[in-house]
Amino acid sequence: MLSFVSLCPHPPIIIPGVAPEKERQKASRTIRAMEKLSRLFQKAQIQNVVLLSPHGPFDFQRMTLLFSPETKGGFQDFGVTDISLSFQGDLEISRDLVQQAEQADIPLRVVMGEKLDNGASVPLYFLTKNQKEKPKLIELVYSALDQETHLKLGQIIYQTIQESPQRTAFIASGDLSHRLTENAPAGYSPSGKLFDNQILKFLKQKDVASILDMNSELIEEAGECSYRSILVLLGLLNELGADKWRPKILSYEYPFGVGYAVANFVIKNS
Repeated sequence: MLSFVSLCPHPPIIIPGVAPEKERQKASRTIRAMEKLSRLFQKAQIQNVVLLSPHGPFDFQRMTLLFSPETKGGFQDFGVTDISLSFQGDLEISRDLVQQAEQADIPLRVVMGEKLDNGASVPLYFLTKNQKEKPKLIELVYSALDQETHLKLGQIIYQTIQESPQRTAFIASGDLSHRLTENAPAGYSPSGKLFDNQILKFLKQKDVASILDMNSELIEEAGECSYRSILVLLGLLNELGADKWRPKILSYEYPFGVGYAVANFVIKNS
């Protein structure tokens, strides 16, 4: 049963200890929004998480499902040794997703993945840190396939989740433009802010058609890693029904030249 849907950024700098606290607090809006999202997640009593990450093993022509009986992660690569993450995999939902993808003609490969990537570990740190009993995890990675295929992936994720009695969350991980300021990681482009403004405006308006019609050159020039995550998210929400969900942007900022948006999609009558 679908019980929680969100869009989350994944900058490691918002994790305590990765950077000096003064530097971390430059992203204070994002941190506060993720803390709020964590409380909503805990209130929803989530038992399973289906998470879509941009940063797992990527295949241009196939979606990827990462599976392991136990997936572990942390932030040792960033000098933080006192935070560890561990999640059991859900074999039943993973198997059902593979079957649904085959029936829908969605190219999908299964990869054994025992280590969390940053696209998964940052959102999961915040969302699950106050839970004594951790949810089971299914991680997916998008591809370079067309928009329609990503929407269809969202549709089958919704159908699979709804067939399960477990209270399940869908988390779309992704940062917006990486080119918002002169010192941004990918350099500056005026397309960055234009992309971010458009995607946030269309999400607020539930304007799926305009998101699908966004200029491909603009998306490319913006240097983002969220557009396909958002497509999958919208495919899932479309299956739920336009009158059954409400978008709420909890925060948006770009203190380091990368757009961080935190959004909760309120499910009505859930």
